[in-house]
Amino acid sequence: MNDTMKTDSNVIREMERLLEQWKTEISQSTLKQSAQDTYVLHPNNFVRWVKGDFPIRGYKAK
Repeated sequence: MNDTMKTDSNVIREMERLLEQWKTEISQSTLKQSAQDTYVLHPNNFVRWVKGDFPIRGYKAK
């Protein structure tokens, strides 16, 4: 586990496997494309965060 990962690589691999299964099931659903995109985007970002690959940032002030 590196300094930015939130868990070990075995857990990451399982999360990635399950995310791919999730994406497949969503793509085979009757949801509209915009809903499918949302259903995939957020879990994908979560897995990226767990891997240490998605820093959480707020909006930049203008």
